Amino acid sequence: MATFFTGTRGTAKTTVARLLAKTLNCDKGPAPEPCNECDACVSITNGSCIDVIEMDAASHRGVADIEEVRKAVGYGPMQFRYKVFIIDEAHQLSSMPKTPF
Repeated sequence: MATFFTGTRGTAKTTVARLLAKTLNCDKGPAPEPCNECDACVSITNGSCIDVIEMDAASHRGVADIEEVRKAVGYGPMQFRYKVFIIDEAHQLSSMPKTPF
């Protein structure tokens, strides 16, 4: 499953993606509201969750970076219920010119 968050700069797209990762992996969930107290919620909040992989595509857009993500997708979660990939600035993955529409 993939979920895309779009919008202008500063509209909390990455924050919402992290909240979604919490709601999926919370010990009390999947739940509409994460508890923010269990190991999953705490590790996602402080950025140390091994099952939530964040990548800034603006600075990691090379073939090797994408290949690393492709390999990681093949493995299930190591610690919590779901593995979540958050790819920030995904529109920067391609260096192809934009079509004039």
